[in-house]
Amino acid sequence: MGRYLQPPPMLFTRDGHNVFLGDSYRGHTAFLVCSGPSLRMHDLTRLQSRGFITMSVNNAATVVPTRLWACVDDPGNFSDLIWRDPGITKFVPLCHMEKPFHVRDADGFLVPSTERVGDMPAVFAYRRNENFNASQWLYEDTINWGNRGDKTDEYGNKGSRSVMYVALRLLFYLGIRRVFLVGCDFQMQVGKQNYAFPQDRTASSVRGNNNSYRILNSRLGYLKPFFDQEGFEVFNCTPRSSLTAFPYVEFDLAIEQATAHLPIQINTEGMYDRRHVRPKPTDDSPDTAGRTVAPKEVPGPQPTSAMRSSAPSVKPLASIPTELNGHSNGALSNGKPAPAAALSVTLLTTVDEALYPYWKLSVRSWARKKTGLASVPWVVGYDSHWRAATESLTEELTGHDARRMIPWPSLPYQLQREKLSASWLALAAQHVKTRWVLYLPAHTRRETDCPWFLEEWLTEDASRRTPVMISSPISFSLAAAESSHWNAWAYTVPSLAGSADLESLSSSFGNSARPRQVAPWFCLVQTEWLRAQWKLLQDYPIDTFQELFLHACAARRRDYTVTVDPSVCGWQSMAGRLRVARKLFAQAGNRLSNRSND
Repeated sequence: MGRYLQPPPMLFTRDGHNVFLGDSYRGHTAFLVCSGPSLRMHDLTRLQSRGFITMSVNNAATVVPTRLWACVDDPGNFSDLIWRDPGITKFVPLCHMEKPFHVRDADGFLVPSTERVGDMPAVFAYRRNENFNASQWLYEDTINWGNRGDKTDEYGNKGSRSVMYVALRLLFYLGIRRVFLVGCDFQMQVGKQNYAFPQDRTASSVRGNNNSYRILNSRLGYLKPFFDQEGFEVFNCTPRSSLTAFPYVEFDLAIEQATAHLPIQINTEGMYDRRHVRPKPTDDSPDTAGRTVAPKEVPGPQPTSAMRSSAPSVKPLASIPTELNGHSNGALSNGKPAPAAALSVTLLTTVDEALYPYWKLSVRSWARKKTGLASVPWVVGYDSHWRAATESLTEELTGHDARRMIPWPSLPYQLQREKLSASWLALAAQHVKTRWVLYLPAHTRRETDCPWFLEEWLTEDASRRTPVMISSPISFSLAAAESSHWNAWAYTVPSLAGSADLESLSSSFGNSARPRQVAPWFCLVQTEWLRAQWKLLQDYPIDTFQELFLHACAARRRDYTVTVDPSVCGWQSMAGRLRVARKLFAQAGNRLSNRSND
């Protein structure tokens, strides 16, 4: 189970047998379907497609066919359609197992069923508690659903219980690590339709529910730091929701993210006889211009940009109409500029609150019309803890129709620099649909109004392959001890185990002697290849900067990569100037502090 392993809540069958379902959906995304009237605003048929995990609560399961379901109230409150559906895995309080539910008689009146909840298919029971404590909430062996009415929690909230506590806790237990909330309005009005299904509420019920929503929102806010610590992300897809504890994400974007790991096209040809399996790299592949090279392409069908696969796509780039000429050695620095339209490319950048002042100056230089980047899709990843992010970023991106702003995924790193490094790789793998992705950090700027890349950067090697990665030189060296660490890790990865050991990367990607100081400021990568490396990192984690990870995987597998000088196309890294400016600012602050002390 790895880092997902957790003390499980005790789940039971009707006859008392313990059941462990922990991490059944390890690392996956789920939609939590609540009962608010906004649920009807979405195209819910999309949640019924292949690849979605849905958990519904209460009678929301009558609106959306669901895979998982949870309740806390009396079984008679919920449609017998839910109880009888064998395709729904149901989680109920242990004390409900021997209770009847309600059915309609011939006259349409509700009457108790002859069957009991425990008689129904796929029902599992949990034990619950009524003592809310945020610091232990994720780790208890019973499931908390709030506080009883006469008890006040340590945050000053009295009473209030909800099925939403149970649903979130169960999803975490099942291994889900990203949740999108739909139908989560968190508000009721007297005389209005307050559910996605027919149901009236009295004025006192509306007041009581709104008070429960207020307390639930407060408690979820206290839980969120613990969610972040465990990499448990929750986003709200409900427009105009009164739930403010979690960031808002559009429903369409959530749908896209949840299915990013699935193949767009299903192709089973050759799977039984292994005719289309790519052979392992060999050590005797020719070396071209000092760059490491992988074996030649095998004949037969090759991966396409529409087929997401664990194998990288390295066939020649057909979208460049001009004949490309090879170069003998060194970084490529001269040649004919090419328009951005010649590449199927997405510009990706990441920013947090501290980098925003520098980022917005860089963005204005990227958007110049003559560069060709103003017309390509942009993905902007931002720190989800930055409260003013959406407003600030929208101001800079107004007028760019293809922009998308996406919060960083929750990442298990302490340093902000590590989070910046990890977030762009995750965002590129999950959200970029073009063949290439161009990563530009906040300190990379355009100094001239010329096209942003050279055609010759895409020169094929002797095996007629285009590069999988084109980057500026990065400053690091791989010490012998760290090489051993990398090689030991690679032997645990089936697709890398048969490759040659790494001895050093400094000779291939820079000559700096500073270890682990990775400073890429221009990186153009084939998206399919990047996605394959990102999947490796999810399946076989290793603690390292993401850029170093990409280069090390390429070097070990002998994939074709190219180091270039982006300044010939007007690109400049402002990182050095930023460091100097920060140093001068700190020195000035120290002088002022010393004067005040004098």
